[in-house]
Amino acid sequence: MTQHEIGRYVVVHHYGGIYADLDVERIGDIHDLLEVIFLKKQRVILHLGNLNLAGNVFFAAPKRHPFLEHVMFGLSESNRWYIIPYLNVMFTTGATYFHGCYRNYRYKGEMLVLADSNEYVLHHRASSWLRWDGEVIVWFDKRRFIVKISLILLVLCTGIKIYFVLKKMRIQSKEESETIFKQQK
Repeated sequence: MTQHEIGRYVVVHHYGGIYADLDVERIGDIHDLLEVIFLKKQRVILHLGNLNLAGNVFFAAPKRHPFLEHVMFGLSESNRWYIIPYLNVMFTTGATYFHGCYRNYRYKGEMLVLADSNEYVLHHRASSWLRWDGEVIVWFDKRRFIVKISLILLVLCTGIKIYFVLKKMRIQSKEESETIFKQQK
């Protein structure tokens, strides 16, 4: 997947244009969007995705724009191995990496950042690229409330168990002390 991620950056940087993942639906007139950025004197369009990250599922830039140069320049530094394939994609070339590039870019005034819910594009989050690890992460993400409650119950039960174990140890220690004290008399 990382080669595809790099490819989208290289192609849009070299030729300029609009990139959209296959699960991004155009719901408004893109010409209107391009007019908006022209009037605001902005040159790059980014889309805020899940968790308000400036994701790489939809973006646009003119030919050889410095932002995409900035994105590509950081790729060699991000080249690490994270054991889990999902994290490899997200942190080395994917949405998390792209968002980090956006956050570290100096000239944010050149950018129009579309909210996740906007009048131009809709990201359906098909996640067809995920492997087993991504499926697990998505499963937990969709059940956040249940996961939070489960973790709270786990911590609570562990705390109660520790309390009773310590109480039992104090009682045993007290009984041992009394036995030793009686033997010494």
